[in-house]
Amino acid sequence: MNISELQLDILREIVNIGAGNASNALSVITGKKVLITVPGVTRVPVHAIEDFLPTAPAVILHSSFTGGINLEGLFVVYPENAAKLVEQLTGQSINTEQLSEHLASDDEQNIIRSALLEICNILAGAFANAVSEMISEPVITSVPLLAFEYLESAVDAVVAAACQNTDDIFVFNTSIASDDQAAALDFFLIPTDGAEKLILEKV
Repeated sequence: MNISELQLDILREIVNIGAGNASNALSVITGKKVLITVPGVTRVPVHAIEDFLPTAPAVILHSSFTGGINLEGLFVVYPENAAKLVEQLTGQSINTEQLSEHLASDDEQNIIRSALLEICNILAGAFANAVSEMISEPVITSVPLLAFEYLESAVDAVVAAACQNTDDIFVFNTSIASDDQAAALDFFLIPTDGAEKLILEKV
């Protein structure tokens, strides 16, 4: 499907609107100013996605979007940046080794896992609201799932399970900044069931 640079830029702005709402929510939770920006978006054909992905394990938070449109979302953050996000939300400073230990825990009360899942909940909810306004239909988010694995495995699993007819994956580069510390996060948006056509018709 042909996509113009203008359509990509409009799509990035829609995600930026969601990011602005998420910034407000995180600012309320943390009691300090949080700024989320989406400086860039890349369209990657599904057949070329493996060449695009880094070969390093990452914290991957998977959320599905259903209702007026069907989408799969992967919020991807690498360990160093995940540690920064945890510190921003909880005030608890941890290193990447400690982060890995927490992520391997099955304890549902684990504060590190809970913090990352809460960030995903907020980001996914804000994005769903922005898309809902765009298509004038409700969009519902699933309970997010957290994994610490290679991104290629996660993307392959999502594509194989729900996105066989998808042509493209959109990758939004995202920055979450607070207290002069910024953490990078990538949002992989995977349209399903004709969602890419619907989105592009709206933008």
